[in-house]
Amino acid sequence: MQTGTGYEDLAHWLSSGKKANAFVIHPPRLSPEENFPPPAGERFLGVYSSGSTGKPKLIWWNLKALHSNCSKYSNAAGWTWATCFQPWSFAGVHLACQAHISGGRVLSLGHDWQMNHSILQQDRPQAISVTPTFIDMLIQSRKNSKSTDWSPRQISIGGEILRASTGTRIRSTYPSSRITLIYGSAEAGVIAKTTRHDGWYPLTSIQKRFDDFKFVDNQLFLKRQGQWIPTHDLCEIRTDHFRLVGRLDRIMNIGGEKVSLDEVESVAESFPEVRRASANSMPNAVVGQIVSLKLEPAVAEADDALLETILNKMRKQLSKPAWPRWCEWGNIQDTNNGKKSYDTGAQKYE
Repeated sequence: MQTGTGYEDLAHWLSSGKKANAFVIHPPRLSPEENFPPPAGERFLGVYSSGSTGKPKLIWWNLKALHSNCSKYSNAAGWTWATCFQPWSFAGVHLACQAHISGGRVLSLGHDWQMNHSILQQDRPQAISVTPTFIDMLIQSRKNSKSTDWSPRQISIGGEILRASTGTRIRSTYPSSRITLIYGSAEAGVIAKTTRHDGWYPLTSIQKRFDDFKFVDNQLFLKRQGQWIPTHDLCEIRTDHFRLVGRLDRIMNIGGEKVSLDEVESVAESFPEVRRASANSMPNAVVGQIVSLKLEPAVAEADDALLETILNKMRKQLSKPAWPRWCEWGNIQDTNNGKKSYDTGAQKYE
């Protein structure tokens, strides 16, 4: 088995034939799983889960299976793919395989937005693979950048729920780019794809990749080789399409009622004055937990009066236990894998 530290090491292993039958990049500050060696025989790549339901775990993926999930883009030979995904995540490893089969390379982006714009302007990658939060922040920071004429041919989006408002901003900013929404996980691999930018996937996309699937209390389960795989993702179903609406671990028990923090965010982000929202739960002596909410404004005049107006409208759409009891305006940051941070630090606003 071989280990590395970044995309260059991963690309070198993919091109090296059978020098080592397995390769993995361990996340920083995480002890390697020495007691979980790769299977013998064919070539395998190690992928770490997100850790949203506990400690990130190492999962070994057969290289042939990863390659089978890569898209065959026409005229994509030699493309450079810019990304916010880390090289130990499934999205990062999948992208590295995508670049490898087309003779391309992966270009890492970080948290310095002016630096990101400079890199994109200088390298001019043909494609970008990012989360909805990351590309929305990239769009938001364009007004402060001198480099705004870069536009990718391909935009691949995954890792988070895509809100309709964010999808509209992406399409408006990059009208000529092809947009592909990819739903996947370290445990299940690529689950579904769509070229729609409103978050709806065709059910046929799941049927192509799995033996069977089912929704139990709105949670998606996938069947492969006789085993049912829980996704922990909650979905809305409409005839022959579905969309992600939340995570199971984002359901809180507040006053004896189940409250979806993702639903609270979705309602908040439906208002044009809100760029993005981050909902969390906070301890409360009376009901156990309450909802806290941070809103990043999309307008310059974001004051207490506007906050009160938005909260009043939200109360008409949410059950009482889901009403935000702590709320503030503020900037919402992204995490190391380009996903939205849920550290609200909100102030009381009842």
